[in-house]
Amino acid sequence: MVILLGLIDLGFLYYYKREYQKAADLAALAGARHLPTGCNAAQLAGIDSANANLGQHTGTPAIQCGVWKASTTPSFTLAGPGVNPTAVRAVILGSAPSFFLPARNLSAEAVATANRRTAALNLRSTIASVNTSKSQTLNALFGNLLGGSVSLSVGAWNGLLNTDVQLLDYLDALAVNLGVQAGNYDALLQTNASVGQLVDAAIDLMERGKGTGDIGAALGGLELLRAAIPPGTPLLKLGDLLSIQSGTDTSGLDLPLQVFQMVQAFVQAANSKNAIAATVNLGVANVQVKVLEPPQISAVGDPELARQNPDGVNRIYVRTAQVRTLISVNLPALSGVTGLVNSVLNLLSPITTLLNNVLSLNLVATLSGLLGSLLGIPYEVTDIQVVPGSPRLDISLDAGAGHAKVTNYSCPATGNKQLNTSIETTVADLRIGQLQTNPALPGYIFASNSPPSVGPVPLVDVGIKTCRVFLLVASTCQARRPFAAGGIGLMGQTSVAGAPYTHTFVNPPEIEEEPVYETFTTQNIVNSLASTVSGVQIQMYGPKSGGGLGGLLNLVGAAFNTVKGILEPLIKNLLSPLLDPLVNFLLDTLGLDLAKLEVGGRMSCGGDAALVE
Repeated sequence: MVILLGLIDLGFLYYYKREYQKAADLAALAGARHLPTGCNAAQLAGIDSANANLGQHTGTPAIQCGVWKASTTPSFTLAGPGVNPTAVRAVILGSAPSFFLPARNLSAEAVATANRRTAALNLRSTIASVNTSKSQTLNALFGNLLGGSVSLSVGAWNGLLNTDVQLLDYLDALAVNLGVQAGNYDALLQTNASVGQLVDAAIDLMERGKGTGDIGAALGGLELLRAAIPPGTPLLKLGDLLSIQSGTDTSGLDLPLQVFQMVQAFVQAANSKNAIAATVNLGVANVQVKVLEPPQISAVGDPELARQNPDGVNRIYVRTAQVRTLISVNLPALSGVTGLVNSVLNLLSPITTLLNNVLSLNLVATLSGLLGSLLGIPYEVTDIQVVPGSPRLDISLDAGAGHAKVTNYSCPATGNKQLNTSIETTVADLRIGQLQTNPALPGYIFASNSPPSVGPVPLVDVGIKTCRVFLLVASTCQARRPFAAGGIGLMGQTSVAGAPYTHTFVNPPEIEEEPVYETFTTQNIVNSLASTVSGVQIQMYGPKSGGGLGGLLNLVGAAFNTVKGILEPLIKNLLSPLLDPLVNFLLDTLGLDLAKLEVGGRMSCGGDAALVE
């Protein structure tokens, strides 16, 4: 009989335990469904659900908002200030009635997460693999961009290319290094960090075996790179490189990132904040490189918020880096070019006539034009010379600024989900002429992101001398004034705008899966640049205040065509071999493809809340 009575109490205990657990499950789910509107709403909904489902059973419900991450222990942590909650925990405390045995306290607990809509965009690097030659160029580029010296092996570079880490794991590791509260990703993205600290977080992950791919080679490469980072590199904000919408669930952050792209972005961002222009030998010439704007390689957030204002604070937006390159070469000594000096002298009369007609100057071509003067009246005499020495020619190419953003989405109950995007491919600006390459002088090409001023390279100097003739005897002339009447020079400039596209990713992969990449091309961009290089114009320019060449003048005629016929092949042969190495350099080391942009899209439509514990 005693045993039977005890079994009755145990039955009540089991029954109440089951009812408490059911009420806790439903309360957690109810709270999670209301998380998008805030923790207070979630707590009220959870308590209402618990009370309704407890019915006549006594119990005290408690609803807590927090962050859920399955890979950590404990998996649920309370959300502190500034942390966006992603889960609700419901706890119910009470006791079952007891008739014969001592009363027993009961508790039931459940955790539910809110499955929100999440979309992500990525840009794919154009660098697929590294060989010995490319490894040497990457070492020179990364080292010079940082202001130090980098020496990674081919295997180390390929390890970085072939290894991914999860963004969520990386953010958590970085938060520990920077002393930011776990889960407060908004604060983390806006916290200053050195390049060394950003790389250290990736090293910490690798040492714990976190990541996929060639972890050993990648870890070795990261450690060598970390050791090469000089002190005093500019501080960065991770939010300048990764765009994570405020309030994004941790589940939306569990996406893979290529380690090479991350490191490349760190280095480029650091260079964009200092005055260093990296110098790399291309074989045919040295190229100077400066990052004007770092890339934003990945973006994630709620597509509904992005749809409401695609360019607002909640945008889902990625972009390539924007870089400026400069190659300076010297023309052959013009005075030694066969036939050039004599051909230039034949320009004396047509240039003098042009300057008198267009600029209202009162010039004479030679002193013989003054021999009729008996009064010693001063005259301005045209004096033409081939520019001495080997004139410097500058070629500057700005490239990048390709971008993509989410504009709309569709998550129907049945049928295909869709992610709508707006895309613009790479922009390129080519300048050929004379640029300011001295860092100490105003207008230095790398001093700002603004387009640099380019002027013509002087080839022929049209100077002026003031002379007198008295009693038919020529007196000595005053000092020659170089370029006082302008000169002949060369200059070329072109801009190739990015091509606009609209694209819909139909049934894009889930957020935690590898993205599907689509390619968007800029038609004939390289051909357009090549045409500018091969078609650089040699023309007559008027004088410029302060010296040098000014506005364009229209000089025509057989004598001028003869001079152009001598100079233009010389210029073309010098410039044409430079373009392909420069374009390939952008492609192979900076990940900038002038001809195409590759954009990856992912989206999870989410759904109802789900129990996770």
